[in-house]
Amino acid sequence: MKQYVRCMHPGSELYMSGFYVDDIPAIQAEAERNGLQLVHHREKNRWAVVKMC
Repeated sequence: MKQYVRCMHPGSELYMSGFYVDDIPAIQAEAERNGLQLVHHREKNRWAVVKMC
């Protein structure tokens, strides 16, 4: 997550996918430790995509 944040500019959005819905809390926690906030998520067949800013 640190590598993604280093590449982001103010106003950037980060989309991540290819993981299970059950993994969202761990991904969200790591994002928040790096200054990002979970904005939205979608799921299909237990797979997830998240949007963070």
